Amino acid sequence: QVPTMQDPDGFCCAESNTILRYLAVKHNSDLYPASDAKLRARIDWVMAAWSTSVYPKWAARVYPILGFAPDVSDKEKANKELKEALDNFAKAFVTSGSKFLAGNKLTIADYKVL
Repeated sequence: QVPTMQDPDGFCCAESNTILRYLAVKHNSDLYPASDAKLRARIDWVMAAWSTSVYPKWAARVYPILGFAPDVSDKEKANKELKEALDNFAKAFVTSGSKFLAGNKLTIADYKVL
């Protein structure tokens, strides 16, 4: 399974959201602050929304270009669905009052979406 990571102590985990959270908690990082439950919830929301709403539609269009998957049969429909997913994501998380997706500080959510 990709992505996968293994710590020097042998601990192994997979999935990008899990890996990002694990590393942030392990290193007590401000990128996923333990002291702010509301910010953590927003970070989790951004990451889940990207993973479930945007990424599948992005992958349907980009993976064929990269040679990882066959092309979709209805490109116009796939393009429209991707644009709609990106527009909805931007409406929810890309706001004029914030520098980053979960607020005014860089978080693991920003790394996820990059």
